[in-house]
Amino acid sequence: RERAAGKPLLLFDTGGVFLKNLGDAVNAPLVELTAKAMVEGLGQVGYDALNLGSHDLLLPPPLLRSLAATAPFPLMSANVTDPAGASPFTGRVVKRAGGVRVGVFGLAGDQPLGLPRLPGRDLAVKDPIAAARDAVKELRRTSDLVVALSQLGLEADARLAREVPGIDVILGGFTRQATATP
Repeated sequence: RERAAGKPLLLFDTGGVFLKNLGDAVNAPLVELTAKAMVEGLGQVGYDALNLGSHDLLLPPPLLRSLAATAPFPLMSANVTDPAGASPFTGRVVKRAGGVRVGVFGLAGDQPLGLPRLPGRDLAVKDPIAAARDAVKELRRTSDLVVALSQLGLEADARLAREVPGIDVILGGFTRQATATP
């Protein structure tokens, strides 16, 4: 896709977009309306991928699956599974920008501490390091650049960088802390 004065651009989000107020997780009609509107709007903006964050996983799994099925971009997580051990979301994708093949994978963090388990929320967050190793192994075969979309937090992102060779860029969210040096 060509954007911004003809320059190729990919637009990714590290996640945590659906619930800004965690208390809203129990208000199903509001959550569904807001999440569907977010997906529609982000599609119109031209998103190429949206990682799922721990707050997003507080949404009812049927709603998340519906959003993933209808979104014009992949909802991603390489480390979230359903009770059968299968991933209901895209784990990794390869996008092109200016002739460069960009492999992207997403990692979700655990459910926020201090929140009660909500009924019907049956998705599990698996080890992000193991999931990242698997994703990088696959993406290195077909990509020039490998990008991790992370909702793990700054400390866990640093661990990810140390323990998983082959990641070129980690776009981290959740901590909301700027780093002076990459």
